[in-house]
Amino acid sequence: MQQQFEDKLHRFDLGYQIEKFGETHPEAAEAITDTLGVGLQIGLAAVTEGGSELPELAVAASRVGEIAGVLGKTKDFVTIAVTETEEGVNVVSSSETALRPAVQAMLKEGEVGATGAGHAEVTGVNAAREMGLTPTGVAASRPVCPSCAAFLRQAGVRILSPLKY
Repeated sequence: MQQQFEDKLHRFDLGYQIEKFGETHPEAAEAITDTLGVGLQIGLAAVTEGGSELPELAVAASRVGEIAGVLGKTKDFVTIAVTETEEGVNVVSSSETALRPAVQAMLKEGEVGATGAGHAEVTGVNAAREMGLTPTGVAASRPVCPSCAAFLRQAGVRILSPLKY
């Protein structure tokens, strides 16, 4: 999975473009990153932090993909989200009211399931807060809708997967 991210970075030469733009317009580069999603976020992290965030972002996106894989054909209609927290616990949530048994069976040590109605990204952040955890980032199995993106930005939570346009 990390190789796929690296291939995309090289193909679009994001590192060079973001580095040059970010040197003179750091706030604008951040706004572009928020607007365009994880592709530029990974590129910006690779440039500004020597690539230190690339593995973290790739792991979050990879993990949500693994979990969503058990949904079969419905993975195109059901969203799974992994909410990372400052405390190191990942909260796994769904756009369905509760996690399916197959998804629950995929949970690893350090991951907890969340229940709740609504979008998976919002459910995960709210569940983390209810557990006394501090949400820091959310990766989703499907592109993050504009309302969830606005909620995450308002909450100060990083968006770790692509946005829906």
